[in-house]
Amino acid sequence: MRILVTGIAMFALCVSAHAHRLNLFATASNGVISGKAYFSDGKPARGVAVQAYDPGGAALGETTTDEEGRFEYALPVTGGAVTLKSISGDGHAAEFTVTPADPAGSAAAADTPAASGPSPGGASAGTIERAVDEAVARQIRPLREQLDAFEHEVRFRDAIGGVGYIVGAVGLVALLKARRGHGRP
Repeated sequence: MRILVTGIAMFALCVSAHAHRLNLFATASNGVISGKAYFSDGKPARGVAVQAYDPGGAALGETTTDEEGRFEYALPVTGGAVTLKSISGDGHAAEFTVTPADPAGSAAAADTPAASGPSPGGASAGTIERAVDEAVARQIRPLREQLDAFEHEVRFRDAIGGVGYIVGAVGLVALLKARRGHGRP
């Protein structure tokens, strides 16, 4: 019986610790990194510092989350990914890497003759491509944010599964003890 109680107590502590895990999500668009810091139970991480680092690990700057756990940071021209790190006041930490499609604003597309030439409507193909990319990014962002939150959510079935593992382990120990008690090896 002690084993069962100990197992349930350990499981409860693990679920509790996981429920308060800090998560970080961000996207880059229009020269700005914007994102959200939140705990696994869905509550926003308010007033939490978010530091930005370049691909080499050098600090680029810092911002702080608002009351909804949201933050914005001007996208630096690093030539690559920007790693965001956040540590809440209670010691929980999270890290997220943002890979902007092109922080300089589609310079590669503007170098090609087809992209830099005017289109029939008067706008360059590079301008149209950037506008479409930004519009799609705005539409997809809420979906990506929901998916990220869903992946980090502790669900009831996870808790029941954990209890099942504990009950199974206790049952196996009880079976082995019972076999030893009846003289079976």
